[in-house]
Amino acid sequence: MKTLPPGCKLIFADGATPKYVREQIKPYNKEGVLEAIYFKTRKWPNQIRKRVIGRIKSKYVIFIDNDVIPSEGWIEHLIDCAEVTSAAIVAPLYLIGRDPSTDTIHMAGGRLSYQGLGHTRSLYEEHRLSSSSFSKHAPHLLREEVDFGEYHCLFMRTKFAKTVDVFFDGIYAVHEHIHASLMAKKHGMATYFEPKSVVTYCAYQPLRIQDRKYFVERWDPAKADHSLVKFCEYWHLVDDGHCFEGIRGFVKRHQRMGQILNTEGVVPESRAFVAKIKASDVANSRSELFALAMSLGLTEIERLRIDRCCELSTVFMNGGYRPCGRPFVNHLIGAASILAWHGVSTEIICAGLMHSLLQASPLRGDNEFSKTVAASISRLAPDSAHIVAIYSQWQRRLKRYPYKDPLEVKRIVDGLTVLEAKATIVLAADFLEMCLSGEYLYSRRINEFPDEGFILFLVETLKALEMFQFAQSLIEIRADTARTLRKASPIHCDARNLDQLYSYRYDGATKSPMIALDV
Repeated sequence: MKTLPPGCKLIFADGATPKYVREQIKPYNKEGVLEAIYFKTRKWPNQIRKRVIGRIKSKYVIFIDNDVIPSEGWIEHLIDCAEVTSAAIVAPLYLIGRDPSTDTIHMAGGRLSYQGLGHTRSLYEEHRLSSSSFSKHAPHLLREEVDFGEYHCLFMRTKFAKTVDVFFDGIYAVHEHIHASLMAKKHGMATYFEPKSVVTYCAYQPLRIQDRKYFVERWDPAKADHSLVKFCEYWHLVDDGHCFEGIRGFVKRHQRMGQILNTEGVVPESRAFVAKIKASDVANSRSELFALAMSLGLTEIERLRIDRCCELSTVFMNGGYRPCGRPFVNHLIGAASILAWHGVSTEIICAGLMHSLLQASPLRGDNEFSKTVAASISRLAPDSAHIVAIYSQWQRRLKRYPYKDPLEVKRIVDGLTVLEAKATIVLAADFLEMCLSGEYLYSRRINEFPDEGFILFLVETLKALEMFQFAQSLIEIRADTARTLRKASPIHCDARNLDQLYSYRYDGATKSPMIALDV
């Protein structure tokens, strides 16, 4: 708001913002700095624009998303461009990154091209200078006519914006911005690019857990396909199977960022949502994990991805044993099966398969070897690699979680990113596997048994993700294990009994711990 010149009115149109955003906006609304418009039901951005445009009385209107930060003078340059060129639409220079310090261009205006003739034409889009250096290209950029801008930030003449079908009901999920510029061209008006107006699309800010549900719905591939069908119908275009590859890939990648549950098979209808997991449900071998994936309806591609991650874990954990004497990889397979049983996405299952790889290095303390492991994970499963990295940072610290007040824990959970939430799901599976396998009972690592604060954190995170059965299983199994540990005959353990305290490897006939602190 500091970048708004005098006389500009700011309208906050609320389609489905989380509570924490509304709380941040409330003071500005009361002070009259902005006008907040709330909709009772969730709306698509284009539906909101259509309903708000009637309120606009000024000559110009700017539509800007809430994850965009403009630079100083951005509005003045947009107005100047519109006044000089008589453009209906003006697009600024879009940068992309975590904040305005980025040097990466998202788009310097868009170009459209056609293939085919008449009613057999297909439309292709191009983001000019996408991923290029801003500092390198900025001195050479000129104000010029382009084919489209994007609604991250889009300047329009209000009279044009009120034209029928600029905000067409059928085109609401994707390509609304291209539709608007095609409408301008249809009415004999132009779309211009103004390089002096610079805004930053903060696409690389981490997705928060409170935004996750809306984010997944916003980037629904089925809704995107519906919009593309209506777009083609309106402009008499055909989908040739290639022209929309870019936007479809964009939508799928974005939805995957927020997905927790698997959408490839029949898992959402599985028993995982109506029953507590038992020890007999946990896979103890690679073949059992594969059979579980088959029974849950995971696709061949998903099963292959899991199998490859299992292979990588087997290679790096070769010769390693858990405190109870079983091969280390069995624990990873068991944790992955618990995740699969509860219906999570394949990237989380794969993270479960690899969750200890960064800590249980065969060459403990060898930084180069650790880098090799991390690089291998990233190449094989880049989405899972981020989860594994967070898990590796958190797991020791969180087992002594200091917060026991439910309200304080809920506040912390609300502030989690989605990646942190996914790592927390892996933590829950890791803990459940050690309970169900009997590892805690065998090793009698009472000092290693998580306290109530840690369990409360796991449970609240699972509830926030609407994984209520998983949360309930965690509560019940933790209680069962704690009771068993209290009743069990004591097993003498000290630093010399490494097979009872820590995961280990054999060096000849000598046991040595895999890592300084067990995972």
